[in-house]
This record gives sequence, structure tokens and C-alpha cells, in this order.
Amino acid sequence: ASAEPSVNPVFVKAAKVYRQVLADPAPYLGLDAGVSAQEVTYTLDPLGDASTPRLVLQAMNLGQDQETIGVLRFISVQPEGDDVTVLDADYSVGVASAGGFRGQVARSSQGKGLIYTWWLSGTGEGSVTRITAGATGFTQEQLCEGQVVQVSCLPGGEQGEEISWTDASDTSLLDALESGTWDPTASASPASDQGSAGQGTPLGQGGKLTKDRPAATSPNGDPVYTGTVHMTDYDGVLALQGQQDPNPGSGQYTPGPYALLVLDQPQEVTATNGDGQGTSSRTASMVLLGYAEQASAWSQYDGQRISVSHPAAQTFWPSDTSLPLGEPRLNGAATLLSR
Repeated sequence: ASAEPSVNPVFVKAAKVYRQVLADPAPYLGLDAGVSAQEVTYTLDPLGDASTPRLVLQAMNLGQDQETIGVLRFISVQPEGDDVTVLDADYSVGVASAGGFRGQVARSSQGKGLIYTWWLSGTGEGSVTRITAGATGFTQEQLCEGQVVQVSCLPGGEQGEEISWTDASDTSLLDALESGTWDPTASASPASDQGSAGQGTPLGQGGKLTKDRPAATSPNGDPVYTGTVHMTDYDGVLALQGQQDPNPGSGQYTPGPYALLVLDQPQEVTATNGDGQGTSSRTASMVLLGYAEQASAWSQYDGQRISVSHPAAQTFWPSDTSLPLGEPRLNGAATLLSR
């Protein structure tokens, strides 16, 4: 016969306290009273310390207009009594149109806490922080800052795994805590197959910071891009980038097709900023050749490796959350050099 699950008194206490938090999460999120629990999701994670499960709250859709902005809060039950410790730090997640802010959180594939990344699509500037917890409280370790969009700051072999969130009205995770059946790894979704394109995302395939390959140039001095053509739809772009949808529901309005050139390796690209204010140089792992009708000209090359050139003055970085996220757009027809 199989052994009965082992009931951990600390876990039972945590479940009791966290139920109280989920019943009225607004004060812990720093939001105005009246926030419905249906707008809040949560997950449990030991944050690198298996002795105590921590509660991670996420409240989404707090922005204005088309923004999808939310907040995160990290909460830990205290050893004595029914009080909790709340990490005194502001972590925003989601996407904002102003400035191109993007924030996301993932679980360390090696059980070393959660990895929070924010960056600006207009400049590529941002930072990556590891959040862990122990007997003395929470720890925030900055892994890197600066141009973080196209590189991974995680040590070799470590990856960021997508988190599976549970609605605050569903206390099944707390039930599992009490019964001794909670699996600390169960809230992590399987890592998507990001392929070569995913290597450049903030939560990409791990690895260390690498020097970007400069762009080659054509005889007339235009940058050259070499890679594989992918004709795909909205969801396909997200899959290639290994990203969650920053604009839920928008796929029905911008279905595609998208003609993408997934580069053989990330390369430095100089392009006009999406707000029209000057240019910036940063790393690209793919370029948008065309969308909708403009994409059709590339359909004959789908799946083929080609090289194209395009004037830098007609290449733009996005300043919004359109797809592909944070990757340059070639305005006008690119010149096919080889196939």
C-alpha cells in the first residue's frame, strides 16, 4: 500500500493564514478597497527555501485604456503567530503603451526562487532580479541591468519557467498544503520550445551574457540580415518569441500573416526609435519583413534560409506592444540578396 501523505504543521498553518489573505487580498496588494478576488490570481512557491511555502499574489488589468498592467506581492507566513511578512517592493507585470514598459515573472528551473524581468521596448533598458526567501525574510538579487532584452542573465543551465496562476477564489493549492499533497513544482508550466528565436528573450534558454554579432552590410552599405523565413499568425509569433500574450484578445484583430526572418544568430541593429526620437542600437533575434498584405510577397520563401538588405533609415524599433515584441520592423520592401 502507498504511504499516506505527510502533513507538515508549518504548511497547515501557512494554508490557514493564506486563506485569510485570499479572502481580502486588496490590503496586501496596496490597492484600494473593493478589488474583487476574481481579479487576483496566486501561486505558491518556496522561493528557494523548502521549509516554508510563500504566497505570490498577482492583480492584473490595473492600467488605463489599452494597458494591461498588474502588480505582484510576495507574502510569507511568520514562524510565530498568524502574521505575515510582505516584501516591501513594487513589482509591476504586463505591458504599458507609454514608454513600452514590459514586466514579467518566471520560476527558476533550478528551484532558486522567482525571476523578475522588466524592460522598455523603446530602448531595451531594464533589469533582471532574483527573488528568494529564507528564515530572515526576503532577498532581492539583481542579476543584470542595462540592455537586457536580447540576452539571458541566468547562469548556464538555468531557465525561466512559466508560472501557472490560480484564481484567488480557488483554494485547491491551499487544500493540497493542508493534506500534504502540495507539489512545489506543480505550478510551473512546461517550458516552451523557443528554438533559436527564444535565445534572445529576457527569460530565454539560460546561458551567459554574450557579445552580439554586428550586422553585415551590402555593397551599398545597407545592413544585411540572414536567417530563416517564418510565415505565421499571431499565436505563432508568440511561440517563436517564447512570450505570453501582452495584449489578450488582440489576436483576433491582428491575426496576420506575419512574415518574420528569424536570424541565424542575434545581431546588433541600429534603427529609428518608435517614438521618432533619434536612433538606438541593440540586439535583434528576428526582424519583421511584412504584415498582412505586405507579408504575402515572402510566402514563397517560408522555411527557407535567405539574406536580405534594408536601409537603416527605414528600420524601426517598436514603441508599443505589437508583435513581434521588441524586434525591428523593416518599413518597405527589403532587397533579397540570396536564398
